[in-house]
Amino acid sequence: MHINTQTVDDNRYINLSHDWWKFITDEVVFEAGKLLGIDISNVSFSGFSHQGSGSSFKGRYTYAHDSVRKIKNEFRKEYSLHRIAKDLEDIQKPYFFNLEAHITPTHRENNILVEVYHTEDQHRDIGEAEEKISQAMKDFNNWIYSKLKEEYEFLTSDIQVIETLSNIVD
Repeated sequence: MHINTQTVDDNRYINLSHDWWKFITDEVVFEAGKLLGIDISNVSFSGFSHQGSGSSFKGRYTYAHDSVRKIKNEFRKEYSLHRIAKDLEDIQKPYFFNLEAHITPTHRENNILVEVYHTEDQHRDIGEAEEKISQAMKDFNNWIYSKLKEEYEFLTSDIQVIETLSNIVD
């Protein structure tokens, strides 16, 4: 069956149901977060082609034992996740894995605020560790957005639109 370009363009968003992102957030992002030690309670995002596009999430980070190995096993080709897991492990070592963080979306769209503290002494100076954990959480947030964007681009690609239209006609 031949489907012309105009028909494909007219149906570009046919695969985007109101919750097309649920698989990515619920299955991929939450699982990656769990392996990294991030308990995610909410993910939000906006668009993929305009200023202000991006994602944010709300959650809590605690060190996850053996996260580097687990991430490498579960997400073999996600090298940015491998680096994030390794960075978090390296940051935690001097603090005997007692650093935690609360992550919240900011009032600025698609940004996160990361508050890091030492679990045994919340007033302890943790030096650069706060900035480094904040950066790791922001890197994870960027990874979330890239996964959502990949799914969006896949679902709206010519190949997927044609396949969907072909299945409707058959």
